[in-house]
Amino acid sequence: MKTFCIYLLLSFISLSQVVGQKKNYSLQEDSTFTREIARFIRYPDNARQQQLVAKVYTSFVISDQGKIEQIKILNFSDVIPAFQQAVMDALAELPNRKIIYQGTYLLPISFQLEGENQIKKPTDEDKNLIEKLNKHTLLKEVYVTAYM
Repeated sequence: MKTFCIYLLLSFISLSQVVGQKKNYSLQEDSTFTREIARFIRYPDNARQQQLVAKVYTSFVISDQGKIEQIKILNFSDVIPAFQQAVMDALAELPNRKIIYQGTYLLPISFQLEGENQIKKPTDEDKNLIEKLNKHTLLKEVYVTAYM
């Protein structure tokens, strides 16, 4: 009987720990996010005509109400305004997210060009920038491709 009571108590403690654990959700798990951002973002015409490419690092917050807020371009000095505006507009157009995705995110977006037998891509990622923003959840890079 003593053994049974101890077993029951240990089972209860284990169960309460499992139930009490909070799962950390990431926007990366939201399968519609990447599709929606791809639907709303557009390669700026003037940048395409000038055959410009860029990698834009943007941060944003998903509030406790699921709103996308505090959208910032983090490498604004390296990116022409047309790319910045394309990213800002796309993120502003996105619908609210589920509140389980509340948090601060870092989203790299690469604007690249394709032509006959060639792809023009932006330079490699800024690892220093990413390391400085370690409190942000890093999302998978989004690629926006236009044709030369």
